[in-house]
Amino acid sequence: KGGHPFCRPLFIEAELAKLFLKLKNDHYLIGLKREYFVAQLAVLYGEVNALHPFREGNGRAQRAFLRQLGAAAGWTVNWPALDKESNDGACHRYRIEYEPDELVKLLDPIVSPRPSW
Repeated sequence: KGGHPFCRPLFIEAELAKLFLKLKNDHYLIGLKREYFVAQLAVLYGEVNALHPFREGNGRAQRAFLRQLGAAAGWTVNWPALDKESNDGACHRYRIEYEPDELVKLLDPIVSPRPSW
């Protein structure tokens, strides 16, 4: 997309394994203050998006995964509030520069504490 390729299929499994090991070692982002959760979520989102493991439905799968991860860590991620163009641009920039700042700015307004019932 946009002239910058996603991860080559040959490397997807190994890269996902590294990513999930890091997530496990980071205790699945549980217990982080909001600022740190958003920063880690941005990097994770950028990395999973760069891997792009599916032929179709990557965005939906990423949002579902990160929404569930956020919920387990005590946060609500309101994906429908994202602007598609801004989202695509921030993901594209991450793939090129591995710089999460734009993703952090994008995600910050849509992350809130999960209500405890």
